[in-house]
Amino acid sequence: MKTVLVGYESRGGKTKQAADAVAEACRSKGHDVTVKPLSEVRQDALDGADVVFIGSWVDGFVLFGVQPAKAARTWFQGNVTLTDKTVALFCTYAFNPRSSLATMRSLAEAKGAKVVAERAMNHRSPADGAGDLVAAVPGL
Repeated sequence: MKTVLVGYESRGGKTKQAADAVAEACRSKGHDVTVKPLSEVRQDALDGADVVFIGSWVDGFVLFGVQPAKAARTWFQGNVTLTDKTVALFCTYAFNPRSSLATMRSLAEAKGAKVVAERAMNHRSPADGAGDLVAAVPGL
């Protein structure tokens, strides 16, 4: 059994739904899971997790300025470290996530994370793909 932390930034509740679906997929495999908004994720929770999932909604216009939510970017840039942590990333989007996952990957890797999986989930069905994301993480 692994200890899993699912942190998310949600504005309208869709990313929270995706985070809950990721958590349920992990629990169905027998793992101990904690789900928290990123604003509540502190270093001790990161240190205690074997695997960390981080999710954000996608901000911006259809063609311009598309990126992870500012609060998620700010969290990554804050005083947290992910050194050698196994991390999986997800985002929820309305039209097209563009390079949101690549941005999240860069931010996570800058904090020392080993990013092993990524998934973009449409806001119309945010739970779709949660099982595939979890299955893509080695050892889960």
